[in-house]
Amino acid sequence: MTCADFPTPASGKEAGVVRFALESCTSTQDALRQRLNQNPSATLLVLQAREQTAGRGRDGRTWVSSAPGSLTLSLALTLPQPLP
Repeated sequence: MTCADFPTPASGKEAGVVRFALESCTSTQDALRQRLNQNPSATLLVLQAREQTAGRGRDGRTWVSSAPGSLTLSLALTLPQPLP
């Protein structure tokens, strides 16, 4: 899958699905967080990057991915109501 497969931004076939594709970002989590406020009606927001230069892994480990050869993405799912 390439960035061309995800238009920037694109609406999914299902209502509320928003996808972004970036060539490069520091962290997919940070980039996704920035876009959450810009897309309040999205129920599923997906952000994919070909390269991530300053991601964060578990226990404070650095997570770096470079193109080609990796799939780096973050997603946010908004539930319609709080879970019990």
